[in-house]
Amino acid sequence: MHTITRPQTGAAVGALCALLIAASGFPAQAGAAKRFPLRVSPATPLASAPLKVSWRAPSASNVRAVYSLEVSLDAGPTSAGSRSCFTSGSRLVRRSWKRGTTVRYIVTPGEGLDRLTRWWCPGPSTVRLVALVAGVKRTVASARFAMTDDPANPVPGQYRATVRALEGSKLTVSVPGRPDRTSAIAGSLQGFVGPPVRADGGLTLRLGGSDGLTITDLARDSSCAASDRVYPAPLSLTSPGNESSTQAATLDVPPSGTARLTAALSDDPVVLTGCLGPAALPGEREFTMTALVGDAGRDRIPLSATFPRILLMDNSYATITIDLIVSVSVVSCPARVNGHQLC
Repeated sequence: MHTITRPQTGAAVGALCALLIAASGFPAQAGAAKRFPLRVSPATPLASAPLKVSWRAPSASNVRAVYSLEVSLDAGPTSAGSRSCFTSGSRLVRRSWKRGTTVRYIVTPGEGLDRLTRWWCPGPSTVRLVALVAGVKRTVASARFAMTDDPANPVPGQYRATVRALEGSKLTVSVPGRPDRTSAIAGSLQGFVGPPVRADGGLTLRLGGSDGLTITDLARDSSCAASDRVYPAPLSLTSPGNESSTQAATLDVPPSGTARLTAALSDDPVVLTGCLGPAALPGEREFTMTALVGDAGRDRIPLSATFPRILLMDNSYATITIDLIVSVSVVSCPARVNGHQLC
């Protein structure tokens, strides 16, 4: 074995580099300066839509390479805050191409996930065409662009909403032959608008219901075996058919007509009576509260729902009526969306 001790000449080093590049499968002239541009469409991509990418290939694809498109938010994950959006995404390019061919691909955020989570995070972004050959990864084309908010279809959580229980909100427990017992309801539910934003100027709100509302002192019923529930206590809501959902309730408020709040109780209805009784079926916790949107609009919406025939341990039946008078406010959104005032 011979050991080379003399310095390498510039020509020798260049030849060695060319040999290594050729061994990797990359073209010898494909350095950073030789990258070709990618085209992004539309010119101003929206965070709510898949990203369309195309390029006109200056040379044929490398048959030994695995190509992929990678999208990333330049500012990094911290700029996305707590919003439900993707700071990056990728897609394999499953085709080869010849020199001069125009190649088109679409990259979707959260491919395969529920539609409610499939948004790009807005902000300065980069898309790259990446080649992987023999374990070596290299960018062969790229483009920088600004991913922009879509006012009519915002990233979930972007337009925040508060639904506040107003004075007069109450829970009433009625049992035939006994005095009605009434408890005030206070507090608020937090959530966000849409997406998408309604075109008619109304609101569809997705609300979290965990411990947002509170039932104040409810008088004991001396005629029933009392539960161990202590008041004040939360009036917790959950999503119908999915008690683990963090988006517990949906409130639909049209410009006029009937407003609807759809949710389910986290607790068994009998627990709210302050008495003991057999457990209800899951479907018996679900409810829809309705109200006509009056002259006060979002400032005062008198929602109401009833849970009838709740069996108690003494074989009597209770009825729970929930009267929830609410106001709705929205913040952090443009003054007008779809031609209507949202905030």
